[in-house]
Amino acid sequence: MKREILNNKPEFKKRDILFLKDDSFTPDNICIVTGSASGAGRATVIAAAANNLMTVGIDMDEAGGKETQKIARDMGGQTIFIKINYCSDKQLGFAVEEAAKIGSIRYLANIPPFPATNPSGTMSLKEYDCKYKLMMRMPFFMSQRVLSHITERHDRPAVIGNILWKHPDQGTLHLAGSSNIANFGIKEHANIRDFTITCNYHLSRHSLDKAVDSNGRDRPHNNQVSHQCPQGRSRQYHLDVANMFIFGFSKFATSFKGGEL
Repeated sequence: MKREILNNKPEFKKRDILFLKDDSFTPDNICIVTGSASGAGRATVIAAAANNLMTVGIDMDEAGGKETQKIARDMGGQTIFIKINYCSDKQLGFAVEEAAKIGSIRYLANIPPFPATNPSGTMSLKEYDCKYKLMMRMPFFMSQRVLSHITERHDRPAVIGNILWKHPDQGTLHLAGSSNIANFGIKEHANIRDFTITCNYHLSRHSLDKAVDSNGRDRPHNNQVSHQCPQGRSRQYHLDVANMFIFGFSKFATSFKGGEL
């Protein structure tokens, strides 16, 4: 059953995307999405492009990123993909600079890919440093670089959305607050509105891979996760997350600052 789920490629359809009428949703405004090669990042690229935003997806997985680009373009959206190393400040900075050449950066969706993580008691410092760079430093760095491009006043502030993963596996709970740290670091900026999306658990290819890899260990939550993920459910879950980003970016959430969805 698990292998069948892992081999299933979710389809994205326009009818599942939240479409909002917003004067700021134009191709002149740029939406940067991290983690664009799969999962919620892929869904957010597709939803943002479908809502008429020029979307820049970044990820270290080039094949997955280009597949996302193709899906979004096939739906009529405008998007480009930039391959980066999440732990390279130079490459992350380059991606932001390239996005700024296309138009006005108005939206950032910080969706770092969720890494496989052992309980803190068995995690090496090297592994911890890697997770820190991916889950905490990268979103904060991206937010800072985007801020450097938001100097002009608009009718509405630019928006930065972060995601907070909460996984039922006890081995990932200790990283739950990472995106909130990035979120807190950008508060009280006149030209920025920010919010955090909290997800109770992550129905993704990665979490299912982890469930398979953990087979035989004393972690009953893994079996629960894999059995709660029928084919197509992962797609709908990720689109739900993407639609929350679209709502959070829109004019309908202008009073929503520093809160959680």
